[in-house]
Amino acid sequence: MKNITIKSIRDKQKQSEEAAEKFFSKPKDDIIVEDLSDKCKYKKCHCVYKFILYAIFVLIVGGIGGIAADRIAFPYLIAAYPQLNKYDFIKKINEGTTVVRITENVNITEDKAIVESIKKVSPSIVRILKNTDPKSSEYKYASNGIILTSNGYIVTSSKIFADKAAVVSADTNKDTANDTKTEKTETLYSVRLNDGKTLEAKLVNMDAVSGLAIIKIEENNLPVIPLADSDDLELGERLILIDDGIAIDIVSKFINDYISPLDKNESPKIQKRIMIMKTLSDSYNGATVINVKGEIVGISEGGDLFIPTNELNNFVKSVM
Repeated sequence: MKNITIKSIRDKQKQSEEAAEKFFSKPKDDIIVEDLSDKCKYKKCHCVYKFILYAIFVLIVGGIGGIAADRIAFPYLIAAYPQLNKYDFIKKINEGTTVVRITENVNITEDKAIVESIKKVSPSIVRILKNTDPKSSEYKYASNGIILTSNGYIVTSSKIFADKAAVVSADTNKDTANDTKTEKTETLYSVRLNDGKTLEAKLVNMDAVSGLAIIKIEENNLPVIPLADSDDLELGERLILIDDGIAIDIVSKFINDYISPLDKNESPKIQKRIMIMKTLSDSYNGATVINVKGEIVGISEGGDLFIPTNELNNFVKSVM
């Protein structure tokens, strides 16, 4: 019986040893390493997600804070403490630097378009000079004119020929016929072309009611630019007035029922005029008005009105 007991104990010990060998012979390290690798991957992904969410949160909060500071905090502080304007970065915020740059870019582009437009029409715009003293050879600037035809017909304002209108009016009045002899002082006119050449000019026709006149010079192959359709003008369109100097205005109002104050007829002639925002002196009579495309759209009457090209065309057709 003792031997049996010992054997059974030995067998148990042997079984235990075999079980231990089997257990320790398993690839335990691989299993542990694999578990740790999965945990590390999970932790890394979790950290990345947290970082992304945190970055998005910071951007949102920062953006809201920046807008609030720019629209609310800084204007309030600048208004409450004007002395802050001495700091450059505060001054830039207060002045709105970005908006100014955008405006400057727009202005530069428009200015270039204006310069190109003036270059385009300048060859067909002439200077009209007059000499009211036959004893003198000095001619003074009177107005601008637009070359209508390549053989020398030019249209301009009738107001520069006011002295001739007075003489014609006096000639038709028999009671003052004797007085007209003293009023008739011969005024000489000449035209200076864009290339500097000066030629004698003669008055062909004038109409004080329409405000237009046509003169003629003896020259051929003159540059001509077609007149634009003034009915295509829109309110707010940028216009350039070319005279000895350059004034820039925009269309303010269309006048479709204009009647000249000089028209004394029972059925006065109804005309069209275009009003500009700036009131000009009478020295701008006959100045050429163009748009930014380089198209001639009218002739200035001085003041705040100019004669549109469609009225000009009607006058030219009736005369020529």
